[in-house]
Formats: sequence, C-alpha cells, structure tokens
Amino acid sequence: NRVTTKKTAQKPTILVCDDDTLFAQAVDLVVGDAYHVLVSHTSAQAAQILKSSSVDVLLLDIQLQHSDEGIRKIPEFLSIDPDLSIVMLSGLSSFETVRDAMRAGAVDYVRKDLIHEDLLLTLARVSDRKSLAQAKRQSSMEVA
Repeated sequence: NRVTTKKTAQKPTILVCDDDTLFAQAVDLVVGDAYHVLVSHTSAQAAQILKSSSVDVLLLDIQLQHSDEGIRKIPEFLSIDPDLSIVMLSGLSSFETVRDAMRAGAVDYVRKDLIHEDLLLTLARVSDRKSLAQAKRQSSMEVA
C-alpha cells in the first residue's frame, strides 16, 4: 500500500489598504473564500504589514488621507517587496489617474463601484505574479 499526501494549497494573501472600513469589509466578503484578507486603514499600517507578512496582492486606495497618497506610496511598498502586485482602487476612473498609478508600478486598477464584477477576475490574474517571479529567480540562481 502506498500512502500519498495531498498538499493543501495555501490561499493567496491580499492586503486591503483603504480608509473606508465598510469597503474593506465588503472586499473581505467578496473574496474571503478564495483569499486570506488582511486590512489596513493607513499607508503606515500597510507598510508595517508588508514588512511582517507575506502578501501576494495589495489592493490600494488611491485616496487615503490625501488625494493621491496611494499612488505616491507605490514606490515605498515596492521597495519593501519588489514582487508585490499592486492593484489600485478608486471611485475615480480618469485616464490620468490610471496612467499615473501604472507608471508608479501598479499592475491593475479596479473601480470601487465595479468591485463585484472586476475584483475576482483581477485577483485571479495577478495573484500568481509573486510566486512566478520568485520561481523564475530561483531557477535562474540554480542555473548560474
């Protein structure tokens, strides 16, 4: 008799950084079955969580305490974890805002009013980026 053990896949972890408590709870309700959800209400809290936890995707509100604070914090968050996928959240949807977020290092953008339709699809697409980047880096180190 051969005994096999099935490896249980760990849920990807997302960090929601939004000063709107109700919105953060709504995200948890929408994606909580498929993702481990962490919540911060300030960019400083988010930075602390990123330093102490392995996070696959950061859902980052563009407007935290200041109008463009989310976009301005992207480089700091990527300096903590270069493989982090950052998805911007906002009720605003101007082209300039999206462009600025992408130029700063965000990988996608979800409008808050479309959270149910877009969020699960976006998370499914970007949540594997970190593990793929780490695997690629590991394989290139093994070859060298």
